Amino acid sequence: MNIKLIDKQLKYNRNERIRKRWWFLKSARLSGNVSGYCRREGVKRSYYHFWFKRLRDSGWDISSLSERSRRPKTSPNQTSRRVVEKIKRDRKKEGRGALAIGAKLNLPASTVGKVLKREGLILEKKVRKKRKKHPRRYELERPGEIVQVDVKYVPKISGRQYYQFTAIDDCSRWRYCRIYRDKSVASTKHFVMGLIEETAFTIECIQTDHGSEFTNTIFDSNCTVSEKAREHVLDRICKERGIRHKLIPVGQCEVNGKVERSHRTDEQEFYARTKWRSYTELGEKFNRWLRRYNERRLHGGIGWKTPAQFLKEKMAQPTAQTV
Repeated sequence: MNIKLIDKQLKYNRNERIRKRWWFLKSARLSGNVSGYCRREGVKRSYYHFWFKRLRDSGWDISSLSERSRRPKTSPNQTSRRVVEKIKRDRKKEGRGALAIGAKLNLPASTVGKVLKREGLILEKKVRKKRKKHPRRYELERPGEIVQVDVKYVPKISGRQYYQFTAIDDCSRWRYCRIYRDKSVASTKHFVMGLIEETAFTIECIQTDHGSEFTNTIFDSNCTVSEKAREHVLDRICKERGIRHKLIPVGQCEVNGKVERSHRTDEQEFYARTKWRSYTELGEKFNRWLRRYNERRLHGGIGWKTPAQFLKEKMAQPTAQTV
């Protein structure tokens, strides 16, 4: 063993593990009794012979004392490239998650998840602020029993802010959305009138938060009504149409969880992947996305069906109220 040659290489190598291994090999060699030295250090002789053989076979190249990947050269049980391409295509085109893709391709969700992670098609999870969990979880039986309505801020276009009004049926997850230049009372009126005309079911209740676009009710720091509010245009429309307007408890946006969750889907599968140059172009592309959301995108919460399909099944039941 050429100790001087290796010591010369060590001068330019700062890897701590390589230096420790070389120090051990050198000390054991110079001791004249490798077995006795290993016994004193509490190390098996096989450890010495393993690293000495690797160093010798490399021509006394000290970099051979570094760790090498133990990854197998072949993986017979790995998902085939053809299936991987199907998963990638479905993810990019439809934006489905591991559960939905697995249900479509008859694959375990864990397998699909590993493929998506390996291909870099899963976004890193953001650290979310902990919220008080709402204890009540429910599924309504009739379409239109509660329609959750909320507003989402749309990414700015040329420095100008736009707003997405969203209504989602609590039962079927069917949605009606429109993008406006402001979130004024006029926008609310136009949106609600369009919602009533577009729905194929009777709307019994519209559920909103306490935004000024939905109510004139003012609350104080103790979450109690501080003054009598004048009638809002949404309340007037609901009264004329026999619809109940329900306000969620202050600070409990999870009660409107289905519309909040649909906004996250919009952010991940539409806004993060779509480009537009004008308000008109944004509206056209969003309308196509909304049709895909209602008619083609599978939803785990309704048994991996589309909202349109699930709504049709519910409307066919005798308990469903139709227009």
